[in-house]
Amino acid sequence: MDQRMKEKIKSGSLTNADVRRLIDWQLSLRAERIDHGLVDECLLFLYPDAPGLGSAARDTLWNRLAEAIFSPSRARRRGDRMHRRRYPAKTVLIAALLMLLLAGAAIAATLGLFGYFVNRPDTEMSRQRLEHLEEVAINVGKTQQVLAPAGDMNGADPETDYGRLLSQQFSRQFELTVDQAYCDGNKLYYTYRISEPQRTFEMHEGLPTGFEEWDWEEPGKRLADTYWTPGATEEERSQAAAFFAEHERAYAVESLFGIGDGAWLDDGSERGKPLMIFDSSMEEPDPYTEFGFQQVDLPEGYVPGDTISFFLHVAYYTQVVCQDENGVYRTSVNNLENRGYFPVRFTADIAGAVQELRAEASFEEYNARVQMAISDVDISGVVEFDAPQEWIDDFNDTVYDDQTSYVYDYKLVADGVEYPNVGGGYGIGIHDTCWNVDIRFDLPQSAEHLALIPRRLGMGWIEEESIIIR
Repeated sequence: MDQRMKEKIKSGSLTNADVRRLIDWQLSLRAERIDHGLVDECLLFLYPDAPGLGSAARDTLWNRLAEAIFSPSRARRRGDRMHRRRYPAKTVLIAALLMLLLAGAAIAATLGLFGYFVNRPDTEMSRQRLEHLEEVAINVGKTQQVLAPAGDMNGADPETDYGRLLSQQFSRQFELTVDQAYCDGNKLYYTYRISEPQRTFEMHEGLPTGFEEWDWEEPGKRLADTYWTPGATEEERSQAAAFFAEHERAYAVESLFGIGDGAWLDDGSERGKPLMIFDSSMEEPDPYTEFGFQQVDLPEGYVPGDTISFFLHVAYYTQVVCQDENGVYRTSVNNLENRGYFPVRFTADIAGAVQELRAEASFEEYNARVQMAISDVDISGVVEFDAPQEWIDDFNDTVYDDQTSYVYDYKLVADGVEYPNVGGGYGIGIHDTCWNVDIRFDLPQSAEHLALIPRRLGMGWIEEESIIIR
């Protein structure tokens, strides 16, 4: 559960919508991990006057809900319930009551994927940014059934294993959905789901036919000595490990798929214009499904209209792993004409706008120019410098001087509250002609007065070189 929700509970500012989010979070877990007691308290909070609950529930409800969240015994209580296969009777009773109250509707609106990833412990993207995206994103909900394009066998014998696997690439079928999207003309965020119901996983004794070369060879090794065992699940990997251990000569075939990194802007060309990806996360809940989110920056000069058209690229291929008395060999089989990628077009509404801010400042050692955009999701931009040459030399390692103290970071001060730079970089880019520091901050609660404070190598934060934005 995210920190903002915990703070609301402590401050007593929890709303019905927040409690529904808690229920959504619990229902997103596997059955054995659901905290039924917490679900009870959430339902009581939403419906304290439900028949049969009694008047005492109203007086004790808040403390019980807070205790369910913060009690030191919470982990133990959840552990005690790990093997319970049934909901407590009270939970069943209240859930049935709510179904009647809501005329057959779900207990609460299901969280979108942005909201889902807020609660994932391994999510690297700012959780506050994901929370805002969950609030402002458009529900696209568009699903397309897509077929991989046909191709040329390029002389491969269809009677060989290689020819058989190559021909399979020409008829693979996928289901691709864009669930949510948010675009403000500056950035594009989207969530997606992709599945392949006919995914292939095979193991065979002997050696595959028709393969003339391998992408990767590991002489003198057995599969057990290598870095990767085929199979998407623990059960499949265990089966593969046992099969390869029993057979000196063996091979495995596994079809893989996913979404390529970053969307491509529909500019009238066949595949579109590639967009730089900055944030993403994904999960594979089973061998047939992948879902996640991505964020891309739109090109400078892009003029938003009412909608944005973009491509997602399905990536697909088949992996072959082979073992014999001489070693382990790996290769991929894909459609040689498209290298295993094909585009699928989607359209989404432009849901927001950005406020552009600019500022300049001059100091003894450098001049700085700030370009900053405030959106519904975060604050982002870049600080460009007329910097001393020793900064550039030190960054490029042409001349190293441990006395060089270049600016490599900023923190934002918004109406007296400090915000760290999340996801920023610094230095000289491939196409840049000057020193720059990328900046990105969580959206502050108040942004009437903004200032950037630099951090210099070996010197820390230098308030004397602050840049006042407004």
